[in-house]
Amino acid sequence: MGERIVLRQITLILFSLMVLLPVMVCGASPGDILKNQVLGLPDGPEWGYGLDTSPDGNTTVCGVAYPDQSVDLGSLGNGDVWVLRFNADNAIVWEKLFGGNETDYALAVRNLPDGGAAVIGTTGSYNGDVTGYHGNGDMWFLNIGPDGNIRWDQAFGGSLTDEGSDLALLPDGGYILCGYTMSADGYSTRQFGEGDLWLIRLDQNGTVMWQQTYGGSRRDSGTSVILTRDHSIVACGNTNSTDGMVSGNRTSSDVWVIKTDLNGTLLWERSFGGSALDWGHSVVELASGDLMIAAVTASGDGDVEMNHGAGDIWLMRITPDGTPVWMHTYGGSFSDNVWKLEPSPKGGAYFVGDSYSVDGQFKGNHGESDLLIGEVDGDGNLLWYRQIGGSSVDRGSWVKRTGTGSLMITGMTASSDGDLSGAHTSGDLWLVEVEGSPAHPVTPSLPQPDTAPSKPPVGPLGGDGPVPTDPDGDGRYEDLNGNGRMDLQDPTVFFTYFSWLQSQGNTSAYDFNGNGALDLSDVQALFTEIQS
Repeated sequence: MGERIVLRQITLILFSLMVLLPVMVCGASPGDILKNQVLGLPDGPEWGYGLDTSPDGNTTVCGVAYPDQSVDLGSLGNGDVWVLRFNADNAIVWEKLFGGNETDYALAVRNLPDGGAAVIGTTGSYNGDVTGYHGNGDMWFLNIGPDGNIRWDQAFGGSLTDEGSDLALLPDGGYILCGYTMSADGYSTRQFGEGDLWLIRLDQNGTVMWQQTYGGSRRDSGTSVILTRDHSIVACGNTNSTDGMVSGNRTSSDVWVIKTDLNGTLLWERSFGGSALDWGHSVVELASGDLMIAAVTASGDGDVEMNHGAGDIWLMRITPDGTPVWMHTYGGSFSDNVWKLEPSPKGGAYFVGDSYSVDGQFKGNHGESDLLIGEVDGDGNLLWYRQIGGSSVDRGSWVKRTGTGSLMITGMTASSDGDLSGAHTSGDLWLVEVEGSPAHPVTPSLPQPDTAPSKPPVGPLGGDGPVPTDPDGDGRYEDLNGNGRMDLQDPTVFFTYFSWLQSQGNTSAYDFNGNGALDLSDVQALFTEIQS
């Protein structure tokens, strides 16, 4: 109890010293800045790494804070998990520090149907908020309540280094955790080499249902994970192996993509790259069912069509069975990086990262690196981009489309000019909202809330996705994937298109819990109905 009281005091100190810089710009072009906030202490760096939005307009950001010596950390340490929630007006609802005596950080967050949040990262601490630490760094998972307080947490790992990078929510309320493990003991009961891509499935209470490692005799790691509409798990990361589970790797580091079933059984794996270093950072499922992977490449041969400079953004589209459709590089003479993707309403994806280039495809750099946000269509054509920042280092880490079609981005800025103001030389957490691309119009539109649908909606989900049906004729469209029957793919499709459906106002067709509103509890209600 004493540690929790200290924690509340620390969050109040941080809040009182935050610098808020809201900027409103009435722009109509993709990438135009709508809101701009920088948060942090005058000394000591803070980073935003992960971000998620909710249909109610709330945004949750996670990252790391290194408070300066003016802050009495109590039981906290060198760096701590920092989680903040903002409302639709970008005002802070709550902000919390979590951790122990050593360095702790968070890389990904997902908002939960009950208003809480799930956070994943890495801990080096054996006290404070950390439960079950194993040593040398553990994957750390936190289940946070709507008030921002920890409901439960768990450290996963063994006697060597283990890290958490991303998570996916399951329709049954459980979780898929993704990361990297060097351990062959503790929670990690299987290990192939110097390090493996690691997946863990938890139930809604945090009980481990299974854990599995994937790789070869050298180092392999996982950076991003999703649940697909065919009810499978897809993860991407990096491989240095040429044996074991890995096939086709050419060099010291290739992009690696794996697909498993919900029991963790490997369905297929693919490696992509050239003769230099290639790193996989993000995977998303497109409206078509294909996958898009974001990577950074230093190669200019093999699977890489060309290289523009020191390092390029590398995007690839593959089919659900891993067959390449296209691969394109984007960049200029200097280093260009991509960290996360977000499906766009035009069948492609938004990407966020940072760019040092002043030529090639990315022009307009403000100095050092800029936050880079852009969009490609389903064929990989660059539709637009925007470099945002000042004369110092600025980076984007995560992008998420909101229910209104704008894009929320988190990252870090050390600039005090250009698109920024105020002093941020030590590096501060950055939250910026920009204009997104308008969705293709769907004609006819889905029924409005006060209209009880009498026939299946004509418009496909998201503008170009599946067309739902009502297989039992009760006026609710349980068949979200459009195959004419209710199955376990439907809750996943519902979750994927939830924000879009809510923006259409079609409450009666998808109100599976019968409360007269369209909320995330309807996803769980559909899952329960299909299982019964």
